[in-house]
Amino acid sequence: MTEHYIQLRLIFSHVHEEEEVEITMGVLATHLCCTMRNMNLIMNKFLDNGWVRWSPQRGRGKKSILVFRLSLQEVAGEWFERLLHNNKIEEAYALAASLPFLIRENVMRRLQSQFGLRSDQSARGGWTHSVFHRKRRSRR
Repeated sequence: MTEHYIQLRLIFSHVHEEEEVEITMGVLATHLCCTMRNMNLIMNKFLDNGWVRWSPQRGRGKKSILVFRLSLQEVAGEWFERLLHNNKIEEAYALAASLPFLIRENVMRRLQSQFGLRSDQSARGGWTHSVFHRKRRSRR
């Protein structure tokens, strides 16, 4: 579900938090490559988590109102931390690579501080990385 929110925030990166977007459920389902039924389930989970406000409209041609309540940086950062906590380093790295530059820089600093990862941006904008050793926590 978090991945779906991140995907929508990437698609609607021009939309600020608390800004209203007129859209149909069909368009959202198309963006997430899912059925309308599944999109309804996803939207209900977004609502339950307080990530969006949603005012659905029924009928042909009527657009619903979607309001994102959380920023991409906030949600992506939390998801990145969860992936790191669960030792899903490759998934965390893939997430970081999909993010806009400034957010990617922020999450890569987290990766560096937690795992001793050094990241360098190549001239073409790609990332190279080397994992050294996980920092040992001092035991007392």
